[in-house]
Amino acid sequence: MRVEEYYAVLLSLGPLLEVSATPKPGNVDREHDFKDTKFEDFLTSSLVLEMFIKKGIRRGLKGRYIFGDLILGMVKYSKKIHGGGNTCLGVAILLTPLSVSLGELLRRGEIINVERLTELATELVRKYSTIEDTINLYKAIREASPSYLSLKDKIEYPNVYSETFEYEIRNRALTLWKILEYSARWDIISRQVVNKYVDVIHALNIFREKVQRLDWNRSIVQTYLELLAKLEDSIIIRKHGLHVHNEIKNEVLKILNKGGVDTVEGMKMIYKLDQYMIERGINPGAIADIIAVTISLYAIEKKIKVIKHE
Repeated sequence: MRVEEYYAVLLSLGPLLEVSATPKPGNVDREHDFKDTKFEDFLTSSLVLEMFIKKGIRRGLKGRYIFGDLILGMVKYSKKIHGGGNTCLGVAILLTPLSVSLGELLRRGEIINVERLTELATELVRKYSTIEDTINLYKAIREASPSYLSLKDKIEYPNVYSETFEYEIRNRALTLWKILEYSARWDIISRQVVNKYVDVIHALNIFREKVQRLDWNRSIVQTYLELLAKLEDSIIIRKHGLHVHNEIKNEVLKILNKGGVDTVEGMKMIYKLDQYMIERGINPGAIADIIAVTISLYAIEKKIKVIKHE
């Protein structure tokens, strides 16, 4: 197996293993689906992601720093193959710069560690992203058609659903970096790319500790809960408002105070919250995306025996 193929498998493990963990309150997992998006759709997406991640790594190996078409390809072909809704927009935005960064590190002959990988990913997007990358990002968002975005949104930059979005982007020379830097004011996914994946690194530190004493599934769930208690999920806020987000956050804090996955009472509370959020369509999708990329970086760090713990 070529080195880029091996690393592409490792990076694509994150979304696959994230959706397999249960119960993560409000998310698709092995135990329940959404109306338009099923557990199997996410598994299918992971295979598509691997194909485009491999392309990203090969670009880095050649010193070519192009991002937007990879994001669009991941979203477009995932939906085309599984036929469901949006399964990978967030992770596509996060994993694409990492894939190119990984190839660049291999090209330079540098040691691959997660801190350097994330730092370089931010640097490459800042220095080399283009107007074409932005146009392809907008096309990817339109393809994914997330319910929390609307033509009625009042923003300084071109609305993603504007009929003239491409002209507006070109006219204002908006690179991908400019769009992500602007969006990072409220969007936690954009914030990762422009800030060296700071919350992903934080999540990785949590996950490393959990996986030393808990089984794989409970380690993911507990890390997810701790992030949900600490970070603002931009998807919940945009769809349901800050008051609902704070309500969920308070419930998660109660669960953690009861021991989380470590106690019977904590687990009962997790399942109860999961049911409550599913019934009301409260989906912390941004936190799930961060967890997915956290697992991807953990796999890069481990390289072998990713799941096995001795």
